[in-house]
Amino acid sequence: MSKHWVREELHKDRLASAVDGFAAWVRRNREYLGGAAITLAVVGVLGAYFASRAEKIKDEAWNEYFEAQQLAYMNETAKALDLAGQVQANYPKTEAAANAALFKGDLLFETEKYKEAAQAYAQLAGNAKHLAPFAELGEIMARNADGDYAASIDAAKKFVSMRPDSPLAPQAYLTMARSYQAMGNAASAKETLAKVASLFPETVWGELVKDRKPLTQKKQI
Repeated sequence: MSKHWVREELHKDRLASAVDGFAAWVRRNREYLGGAAITLAVVGVLGAYFASRAEKIKDEAWNEYFEAQQLAYMNETAKALDLAGQVQANYPKTEAAANAALFKGDLLFETEKYKEAAQAYAQLAGNAKHLAPFAELGEIMARNADGDYAASIDAAKKFVSMRPDSPLAPQAYLTMARSYQAMGNAASAKETLAKVASLFPETVWGELVKDRKPLTQKKQI
């Protein structure tokens, strides 16, 4: 039995005992306490209890998320995807769950399961503020790679409208241009590339357009 486990169990037992003891104390002294006093005391004791429990849940979520990453590095893709899904299902309101959704989308994209990747990204897009831009771009690129060009273009237009100054915006434009090109709409593709050159002249994306290098579908987020 590890010392870490023993410490966790002792801490859990102490909290449970404190809550039980406090409840008994309130029952014995209720006639001497005002309502506000009882409320404040309850908030203090139960607040500590639930804060500790929330921290434990977060730790468990992160541990399972990192385990999913390790499985992916070991080429255990199916197991990694399954565990990432479990993190989302079991700890839906945690930071780890949001990261698991993005990780799942990336892993599906890398294994060329583009339709499933787009769905995974869509679960996160708009939900976690700091991760949402990456999920939104991932969905744009996954739909393009899957051949759903109209949906990719719509998502890209929404992205550049909502996030014009995002460092990911140039790649959204380039993916939009690829989609137009694939649909045979050369004029719109050319217009979109011109926007990249105009809006991001001093970036690698602007130089890419100026040099007219091939636009390959490669994730760089």
